[in-house]
Amino acid sequence: MKVYVKSETGKWLMPTNPANARILLKKGKAKVIGRTPFVIRLLYETGEYVQPVTVGIDDGGINIGIAAVSNGSVLFQQELVLRSDIKSKLDTRRQYRRSRRNRKTRYRKARFLNRKQSVPVCKVCGGNAPASKIICRKCLNAAGGVHQKYAGIQKTHFRLPPSVRAKKML
Repeated sequence: MKVYVKSETGKWLMPTNPANARILLKKGKAKVIGRTPFVIRLLYETGEYVQPVTVGIDDGGINIGIAAVSNGSVLFQQELVLRSDIKSKLDTRRQYRRSRRNRKTRYRKARFLNRKQSVPVCKVCGGNAPASKIICRKCLNAAGGVHQKYAGIQKTHFRLPPSVRAKKML
């Protein structure tokens, strides 16, 4: 285990061993600034030379290993275990949701044709038409029950794109 060290100016220095850190703390030359990980700050002026540090990462499917090494000594090492229970938790959540939906819904109104794209539009007035029809009941009654193709009903207004509508206004 190593003790991480900061200089008097706040720059990170090379880690030291716990015995050396204990001596610095007893003499009053350092103070504790962090407990996990244990970090001390020096209270006297030192050089800010640091050695090169190599970081190694081993990314596996479930476990990830991280290590920092300098001059053959390990400064930091950790193994992270990734979660592997997310799919099963999502499956159980889906099952709970489905069972909740199926409970106490005997008289609930049918919920199909409640999306804008799936609702048929009347070709004459632009209102909602019944499923599998192209003309609404109001327009069909106005035409005397004859299909719009043979009724001679003219559409009163068309939806124009904004670009065409602007040119029409001029």
